[in-house]
Amino acid sequence: MLLHGRYGFSIPFAHGTTCTARLSLHQQFHLALVTLRGRRLFEPFSGLVSALLSTPCTGPLLGGVLVFALTQPLVNILVIFVAIGLGLAAPYVVLILRPSLLKRLPRAGAWTTVIQHSFGWLLLAAALFYAQSVLPAAWGTPLWIALLVAVLGWVTITLWRATERSARTAALFVGATAAVLGYFGSGLGQSAETVIAWQPLRVADVAALSTLGRPALVEFTADWCINCKVLEKTVYQDREVVSALKRTGTIPLQVDLTRPDPALEHLLALHGGVGLPFAVVLDHKGREVQTLSGLFTSTSLVQALNKTATQEDS
Repeated sequence: MLLHGRYGFSIPFAHGTTCTARLSLHQQFHLALVTLRGRRLFEPFSGLVSALLSTPCTGPLLGGVLVFALTQPLVNILVIFVAIGLGLAAPYVVLILRPSLLKRLPRAGAWTTVIQHSFGWLLLAAALFYAQSVLPAAWGTPLWIALLVAVLGWVTITLWRATERSARTAALFVGATAAVLGYFGSGLGQSAETVIAWQPLRVADVAALSTLGRPALVEFTADWCINCKVLEKTVYQDREVVSALKRTGTIPLQVDLTRPDPALEHLLALHGGVGLPFAVVLDHKGREVQTLSGLFTSTSLVQALNKTATQEDS
């Protein structure tokens, strides 16, 4: 609600006074920091609050990365965390070394308010994404449609009220982005060449994997796994992957770990999986051919599927 500008809050200011003006969160944060200037608490407090304020924005995106990092060797963990830290700090370092670049940054105006409100809608979308794992499945599509209609309605009202060209341009950009994401997210425009007919793999079916008589692609996924959704919208919709599945006669099986299931989690661990996303390719006798962990490419999956045909011939 803060990003939508629906309310402000009072913060203590210098010499016991209070600032109660309806300021943006960034402005209120800046005023709080001013009172600490000249004190040793300024830098630690600034970094702490900046990290806290950025968590809702970075958490949904970095969460999967951090989970993946914890499954890697120590050296990889250190490299990933250092890279994240350097990436977040790099813009500030550049601006400190070259203050003249600040003059080239676009000045704040009505358009920045539009962008601020758009991030509020983005956080609502993230909340809905994670809430899907605890809501009835039938609620998902109507809620996403309602959110898209609300965003487009807000864009329309913003365009009607805007007096500056920059604000209208920002609103049009947000509206176009929401429409494009809604189109691709809905699955409209998909052809049979890019659709995998996944079959759910339940606990009772695990024992039958070795008697299928055909290769199998087992995907471990969950509604709360962002990287899983990325793979399902990219790699698993690649024409080469769908063609390889048909050519090798591979059965696509999907393990849903949205809610904990000890038996299915044991199957994941049995193939060396410690987190999601994870996929395993099995031959016609249920033997492991190759595993794919984290984000992987269509090429690596096609190569793994081709190995099933080679093993069957041998």
